[in-house]
Amino acid sequence: MDRDLPKLIKPKDLFFPNKAIRSENKRFFAGRKNILDDATRRVGDDGFSAIVFGERGVGKTSFGWQLMQRLSQIGFKCIWFQCSSKSNLKDVLSSILKESLDDYSYKSHFPQLYVNSQDRDTIQRKYGFNLGIISSELTFKRDESKPHLARSLEDLDLSIEDLFKDVLTVCKSLCPSDDIVIFLDEFDSLLDTTGIGQMIKGVDNAKFVIIGIADDINEIIADHPSAERKLANSKFKIPKFEYSEVLSLFDIAEAEAQGQVVFDLGFRESVYSKSNGYPFLIQQFGYFAMQAAQDAHPSASKLVVSVDYLDQAIKGLFQGKAENTMFIPLFNVLNGDGQAKREILRLIADANIQQTSDVIKKNVSPRLKQHIEANLRQLVVDKILKATEDFYRFANPEAKILTNLYFSENP
Repeated sequence: MDRDLPKLIKPKDLFFPNKAIRSENKRFFAGRKNILDDATRRVGDDGFSAIVFGERGVGKTSFGWQLMQRLSQIGFKCIWFQCSSKSNLKDVLSSILKESLDDYSYKSHFPQLYVNSQDRDTIQRKYGFNLGIISSELTFKRDESKPHLARSLEDLDLSIEDLFKDVLTVCKSLCPSDDIVIFLDEFDSLLDTTGIGQMIKGVDNAKFVIIGIADDINEIIADHPSAERKLANSKFKIPKFEYSEVLSLFDIAEAEAQGQVVFDLGFRESVYSKSNGYPFLIQQFGYFAMQAAQDAHPSASKLVVSVDYLDQAIKGLFQGKAENTMFIPLFNVLNGDGQAKREILRLIADANIQQTSDVIKKNVSPRLKQHIEANLRQLVVDKILKATEDFYRFANPEAKILTNLYFSENP
């Protein structure tokens, strides 16, 4: 009898506040239809690489995954690589070539490059090693303990870029009719992005989709202006959600819940208003509001999530219930880590975009003025604020929104 009962829907079944919408949960991807259609067409044109950029929290990685899924379905060989924890383009290229069990890796598409085969031997004859053993520890210096693998790229007067291009040439010979698209996510996290413009311009056997936080593509690609030719009309700035897209997200959640959960209109409108259209915050609010509703009505057969539960969810966020490490430093400040720091955040949150230290000093309580410079520096160290010359602003827009929400709840 129990097996006929419907599965109890949980917040984690409908919302994904701490991860991107990937292949396993792609049915939850909301909105972006026009820009996704456009990106699929343009990346499919011969010679076009693409840049996907925008603010933190607008869903760039989720968008990239949906684009990759679409291209894969129409015959593209897609490779996905996350650049975080790498220091420069050389680290990225060597890591992409490493043997990997990931579904969207070189080995998943071209296994013959990593096992005994004529194609693997082609690489080994030229470089003295095969891709089955390449790793980030291949530091381009001679290893005397392994003479058969000792010929480094430096010894050969070649670079990792040369090896990368040669591998692409072999890959293209294996699938001459299929385009190769390499997705580089979190590209802005690299300490040094030098070389990507030259790479886009110089590689003919693959296209790149570069994904990163930026206001303009020049923040991502500055080393080779002529790379613009390959980007042409393939620059995609991901905007915040419009009202209709927020409604669509909750429509999808309700359909998945199969009648167990309803998100009323007042809740949806308030989520749109308080999130300012950032998908990251919409997911956070949806998740924790639904959790608050279930805590209030644990045995309800049909849950109605109203705006009252959104207010509870936001309070829960400030109390650290979200377990989101990104905002722990911010919440520590808001919840009592120094009155001067809180006052600084309130003043910057009130500003349109950013604020100078002089204006901050002018407007804080007299007894706090002497500590402003030290506290500003600490807020930058803690990555709550970002400094440009004498201007200070929040390191990410969601932190500003949450700070404003905090002070509206705690005037």
